[in-house]
Amino acid sequence: MRERSKSVIKLTGIDCDVLGVLVNYMYSARVCITESNVQSLLEAADLLQLNSVKQACEEFLVRFLDVDNCLGMHAFAQLHVCPALEREARRVMLSRFMELIQEEEFLELDREKMQSVLAGETHLKSTHSPPLSKNSVLDCYESFINNRFWLITMVHY
Repeated sequence: MRERSKSVIKLTGIDCDVLGVLVNYMYSARVCITESNVQSLLEAADLLQLNSVKQACEEFLVRFLDVDNCLGMHAFAQLHVCPALEREARRVMLSRFMELIQEEEFLELDREKMQSVLAGETHLKSTHSPPLSKNSVLDCYESFINNRFWLITMVHY
């Protein structure tokens, strides 16, 4: 810990306002988590090993999970090792899969990420039809992506 011998320590990657919230937490044991600061706060708490703040941020994010943000939150949870957020984001993805495939973010997934999302899932639940197998979903996804690229190239000519 070479920081011990320095009089000034530069914390790169931490927003000044977020650092202020964390310093306030260290003095008061209270933290103000908002929709606008939660991700930055979780990242900083993770970096500074403030596990109680990180866990509070994770719980906050779980409450705001929805089909329109579950893919991004799943990736964020994996990056910052947030098991509850990752598990809940995956649950939203699988339980609302038919809605998820209509989201713009879904179209940006590659096959590996799709396989990661579906890992361990043998059937997807759907209220509109019988359960879909993981392989049929992957085949459908790949066909959709291939046809989308074909359609884009046709439109440009």
